[in-house]
This record gives sequence, C-alpha cells and structure tokens, in this order.
Amino acid sequence: METPSQRGFKKFEKTYAFPLTFPTWLCIILIMENKKETAKRPSKKVLMAEIQAKGVDVKIVQSLGRANIDTLVFVKDLLS
Repeated sequence: METPSQRGFKKFEKTYAFPLTFPTWLCIILIMENKKETAKRPSKKVLMAEIQAKGVDVKIVQSLGRANIDTLVFVKDLLS
C-alpha cells in the first residue's frame, strides 16, 4: 500500500521525461538553494566618480548626486 507522500511523488515524477530518484531530487534542491546570491550594487560615490572620469563637468556630477542609483547607472550607460 502506498502512502500519500509516495503517491504525490509519483504524480510529480510523471511530469518529467526522466525519473527523479530521491538523491537526484535532493541534489537539485541543494544546488538551487546554493545559487541564491545577490548582486552587489555600486555606491553613489563610485558611480559619480566614474561619470566624472568620462569627462562630465563637476557641477553636473554634483547635481547628479541628488539622483538615485538607478538614474546614475542609466546616465553612465548613456555615456558609454
């Protein structure tokens, strides 16, 4: 007699072209959990320095200092 968890696993197993055994299933979960990383965002100071290094006037860069980081990234991409 099958337990409810075994029935649920068989239903899950039928949706894939290959059978998922418990070790394979566990490895997939562990690999997915290890890939959770966040990308580090650049700071305003770094972005402003990069924009100024591209030849933008100091007063304009100081004015851009009031903008948010997304806007600074956008302006930097436009200058590239």
